[in-house]
Amino acid sequence: MKSLVIVPTYNEIENIEALIRAVFANVPSDTELLICDDGSPDGTGQLVEKLKSEFPRLHALHRKGKLGLGTAYIAGFKYGLARGFDALIEMDADFSHNPPYLKTMLANLETHDFVIGSRYVSGGGTVNWGLGRKILSRGGSLYSRMILGAPIRDFTGGFNGWRKNVLENISLDTLKSDGYSFQIELKYRAFLKKYRFTEFPIIFEDRKVGNSKMNKGIVLEALKKVWQFRMTSKSAMTLTALVFAGMISSAQAKFHSTPTAILVDKKTNTLHVSEVKEGVYHVVKTYHAVVGRVKGDKQDEGDLKTPEGIFTFRDKLLPPSIAPKFGVMAFYINYPNDYDKIAGRTGNSIMLHATNEPARLGKNYDSEGCVVLKNEEIKEVDPFIKTGLTPILIFEELTKDYLEPGKDPKLTDFFKSWVATWSQKSIDPYMDHYHSDFSSAGKSKKQWKDYKSVLAKKYKTIDITADDVLYYRHPKYSVITFTQDYRSTLANGAPGLRSVGTKVLYIAEEEGKLKIISENFTNLRW
Repeated sequence: MKSLVIVPTYNEIENIEALIRAVFANVPSDTELLICDDGSPDGTGQLVEKLKSEFPRLHALHRKGKLGLGTAYIAGFKYGLARGFDALIEMDADFSHNPPYLKTMLANLETHDFVIGSRYVSGGGTVNWGLGRKILSRGGSLYSRMILGAPIRDFTGGFNGWRKNVLENISLDTLKSDGYSFQIELKYRAFLKKYRFTEFPIIFEDRKVGNSKMNKGIVLEALKKVWQFRMTSKSAMTLTALVFAGMISSAQAKFHSTPTAILVDKKTNTLHVSEVKEGVYHVVKTYHAVVGRVKGDKQDEGDLKTPEGIFTFRDKLLPPSIAPKFGVMAFYINYPNDYDKIAGRTGNSIMLHATNEPARLGKNYDSEGCVVLKNEEIKEVDPFIKTGLTPILIFEELTKDYLEPGKDPKLTDFFKSWVATWSQKSIDPYMDHYHSDFSSAGKSKKQWKDYKSVLAKKYKTIDITADDVLYYRHPKYSVITFTQDYRSTLANGAPGLRSVGTKVLYIAEEEGKLKIISENFTNLRW
């Protein structure tokens, strides 16, 4: 993944050379560094220019005067997007964001749309801060989270990573904030578009040399703007207002609070939009779908086959972010998913998309592995898709056996047993639910057991509430998703970890028994 680290500077001559060396010591060879300097009178920009001869992957933007942190990042984002970088990272110049954290940031960006280096998740924190600054910063993030209704722990932090598609779809020119409020607005915009994110812990150490640009006035001004972000967001507007404003069509105004699923039958070349009620698919509408030129389940990059399995929609793209051949809209799916990666399948860029070539739609097998609809049809499907949550199940042949997944007692009983053993901290029975080839978050089954054993000893109680449980079955494997409310207490009775989000379990059979082959967690919720 070709990545660009963006560092805004103003009078950072005491830090900048050491930072540049530290950044390049902690990133792979396809990562580059952009210094965006606001005409620093101390010579920061000139020093960067001298260092460019030593570091071929070092770049610089020189701006005339102190124009603000927000505009500096926007300029850096535009620079990176124009040059084809896949990911862009925000970072301070004063070592408050420790360069070794870049490895973790880049690793998380492989599986998430945006990533936050967080002071306020378990394991994170600050060093050398006075009480007043701690209250301002932590209180600012808590205040923003409460007002905006987004489960982001560190709203105001400036160490963040973004995949290019997020920044392409956020309309950077409409961002009007700066400083703290810029960080809040950008994260909130991405959250509203339902992009997948994660926060990993960092220790933020206050600068040792140079002068801080942060003050109480900047923070308080940012918090005033939080209400503006909420009131001007689409989520705060009524559907009627959105229609009259021209932001969505009347056809899109229908709100689908019921979970949905997209079902594709390759044998009949049909795509079914369905609602999921009480474990049963209820088809809303059916369309003709064009699939891969070569029949069969996708195995390798370039084999022109449409993959079969249970996937989710990773991104939604619109022109001009997509080539004209993809018509008015395209949704990337998460192939290869966790199951496919364990199975060794390769390939990428599989989409549900439209087309600007009407003649293709009269065929059944004419894509490079994607699923293709008419322009007007994909617009009708769009309101039924929640990025990161709505599944698309692709079958070689969709039979009645798979239309009522929530009625399968073998699957539902398995899930109830798994929840019970974990809540009871019964490690051996709990691990009996896992496949021998299990892999998740880089951990094997043995490593997963060791990890869970540590947690079972650490916490006096573990309480898991599973709501909105959804079951999906496929001939290859099954998937269970649910809203997980996880609460724990420490040995002394104090609160432990608390998290709420969607857990996804991939389940395959092993020796005739259901076993979890992979699991992951997202902050998104139905």
